[in-house]
Amino acid sequence: FLKLKEVVNFAFPLFGFNLLLISFTSFDLFFVKSLMPTIIANKYAGYYVSASTISRIPYYVMTALTVILFPLVSYSSYKKLLSKTLNYIKKAFRYSLIVIIPLTCMISSTSYELIKLLYSNRYLPASGALSILVIGIFFLSLLTLMTTIISASGKPSRSFFIVLIAFIFNIILNPLFIKSFGLIGAAIATSISTSIGFFISIIYVSYNYKWNPISFDVIKLIISG
Repeated sequence: FLKLKEVVNFAFPLFGFNLLLISFTSFDLFFVKSLMPTIIANKYAGYYVSASTISRIPYYVMTALTVILFPLVSYSSYKKLLSKTLNYIKKAFRYSLIVIIPLTCMISSTSYELIKLLYSNRYLPASGALSILVIGIFFLSLLTLMTTIISASGKPSRSFFIVLIAFIFNIILNPLFIKSFGLIGAAIATSISTSIGFFISIIYVSYNYKWNPISFDVIKLIISG
């Protein structure tokens, strides 16, 4: 019975955490459809879908990494191999930045050309939203990495509450920004909320593992990106 309780206590927060992460990539679209004027809502939702689809590329890359990282951190945490866990964290963060910083910069700087190439001239109004939204997905990707580390170390409830805080900001900010800035407002709201979640999660991880994420290598990666 005790083992079953432990499994439930681990599984339910993990389920809620993953549900919130999935919602991050679709909830802004819900607000676009519901808050834009009815006569143009469907058209602008189509624009936003095109921007959202392209912007998720860094997130998909990160998802593949977290699948590998979760069992490694889980095992080393369970065995209390703190130096090994810290090594996994450092490498995962570094390799993530190596991959997703160039991807994010490329998508953001060529959003006009990407929309035109992958969709058509009709979807070019989505380019402005794409250039900002991909930055939000960059932070969502890193938030996913940090919360995967937290969950794998046996604390999925912490991950859930961190993502919940970011999700609440998303719910509050989307209506405010969409009414003022339209599609770009939705992208800004998502970017702010995911960045808040990321900074909370990285502070948590760095405090608990005595890890300094702002190393010389990381600064070089950010500048070169």
